[in-house]
Amino acid sequence: MSREELPERPQMTRAGIVSLVLMLAVVVVGLAVAVGAFGGGSDVSESEDGVRGLTESAEILDGVPQEGLRLGRADAPVTIVEFADLKCPHCRSHFADVHPEIVDRLVRTGKASLELRLVALKAFRPDNETGRAAAHRLASQNRMWDFVQLAYYNQGPADEQWLSPQMAQQIQSWIPGRKGVPFDLAGDDASRRLDAEADALLERLDVSGTPAVYVKRRGDDDYRKVDVGGVFKDKSNQIVDAVEDLLGDG
Repeated sequence: MSREELPERPQMTRAGIVSLVLMLAVVVVGLAVAVGAFGGGSDVSESEDGVRGLTESAEILDGVPQEGLRLGRADAPVTIVEFADLKCPHCRSHFADVHPEIVDRLVRTGKASLELRLVALKAFRPDNETGRAAAHRLASQNRMWDFVQLAYYNQGPADEQWLSPQMAQQIQSWIPGRKGVPFDLAGDDASRRLDAEADALLERLDVSGTPAVYVKRRGDDDYRKVDVGGVFKDKSNQIVDAVEDLLGDG
């Protein structure tokens, strides 16, 4: 078709221009919400050397006891079991937006403790295995939750192998009191046992994706799945309701 044969380009009306502007505004707002949902918003603090979430992580964990995989009191009547992958962007969203409220409403009040089961989904291998090994090594030092929080606040792209041994080493050095402390990233018998336990529980409960949340009574083996779909506030309320139901049944 020659240039002369092209149809005349229609002129956009004023109403059309206004509609286009409104549509673009909606798209921009949507993108902003999406970025904030994954912890990448401007409301997350950043240190002088570019480390994100140091303040937020400290506030979440301050004064809360942790031992091994557990965050919270050992005698809490309910255990919230969370399955997560360190490279999963939805898990980052959960830890940035839902997790702080759960800690405040349930863990600090002694109603529940949190138990984290880190998995290494095939889609994110091999570096999620590196991160999980490092986190499980720190579990024996009761600093796993510090590592996980900071890893999520500084998470890289899901399709890139950013969680290298060097990055894992760097993350653990950001934990208060650990800068300059020697740390062996290689898995040991204890960390490999935690890997295997997480994988076995993942298979037993037929967990299809992360994050996944279950609740159970302390010392019990009856896991109740919590539907964590919807917006972040709904997710928090759903977990709180599931814990309250268990407390009421008891």
